[in-house]
Amino acid sequence: AILVDSNIGKNHVIDSYKVNKNKIFVCEFEVPEYLKRSKIFNIYKKYNLPKKKFIFYPAQFWQHKNHINLIKAFNLVLKKIKNINLVLVGVDKNNLTQTKNIIQELKIEKYVYILGYIKNEHMRSFFKKAEVLSFVSHCGPTNIPPLEAMYCGCPIICSNVYGMKKQLDGSGLLINPNSYL
Repeated sequence: AILVDSNIGKNHVIDSYKVNKNKIFVCEFEVPEYLKRSKIFNIYKKYNLPKKKFIFYPAQFWQHKNHINLIKAFNLVLKKIKNINLVLVGVDKNNLTQTKNIIQELKIEKYVYILGYIKNEHMRSFFKKAEVLSFVSHCGPTNIPPLEAMYCGCPIICSNVYGMKKQLDGSGLLINPNSYL
């Protein structure tokens, strides 16, 4: 048997590997237990963040996670809203240097916080304090961070790719991840 996260994922497996559809079972993601058990704490003190509104993006620094378009879009936001930051969490996979370079080119270093790896039990506090989760990944079919954000009551801006529309079920703003405008 093969477990997948969505019907779109099931179709991807069938199309890519010519597997019998009767051997594939959909098991949708659920809210992780660490999020349910974790307590809210002062992220501003722990992570040395200013007490300002922030946009949150928890994603490893892979190219397909689309940090570059997010940074470009955030730069446009800063032209209208000065009292906001962007908080990025995740480890470098192949795209952190490029992400830092675009931040420097746009001269927005004082508004962008790259925190690296954070513990799972700290995620709930970030979702609770964030103004919005920006989840601009090119991948799916579905993803855990939007599910976590919904659980924590954090508004969501999310890529309209694969199964994300169904996963969000009207609980977020869907965007084209190929454009930062």
